[in-house]
Amino acid sequence: MIGGGNITEVTYFILLGFSDFPRILAVLFVVFLLIYILTLTWNLCLIILIRMDSHLHTPMYFFLSNLSFIDICYVTSTAPKMLSTFFQEQQTITFVGCAVQYFVFSIMGLSESCLMTAMAYDRYTAICNPLLYSAIMSPTLCIRMVLGSYLAGLSASISQLCTKSRSTI
Repeated sequence: MIGGGNITEVTYFILLGFSDFPRILAVLFVVFLLIYILTLTWNLCLIILIRMDSHLHTPMYFFLSNLSFIDICYVTSTAPKMLSTFFQEQQTITFVGCAVQYFVFSIMGLSESCLMTAMAYDRYTAICNPLLYSAIMSPTLCIRMVLGSYLAGLSASISQLCTKSRSTI
């Protein structure tokens, strides 16, 4: 026999946002859309510039191009959903959509922190060991540091998502 009781299943969340001020929704939509487009444009331009100019093929610019990529993913994980809900009558997000959005946002945020640590180590090495800098900061180490930052963000995000999903069951 199964015990009785109220069992409700959460399938979506209601997004409140700026619903109290309907007159400024169009202005906010345009402002946030412009910010989103500028963010994408500048970060893509930075990545392309670093890839095209051989003088910028150094560890510092390699880390900066990865930071730009993280910023693109970071903003893209939230901005399109926010922009799409501005003019919907029922502003909702599904439970799975919210979990995926949080997962990507969390990966990018945690990876960004780890990548900033790698960038700090790069600058520390350049300042404190200028003669050994080329030997220490090899392309292989730079790739390992970037991959390590992505993997650290991924593993921490998986553990956070598992913890959060267990608490909602």
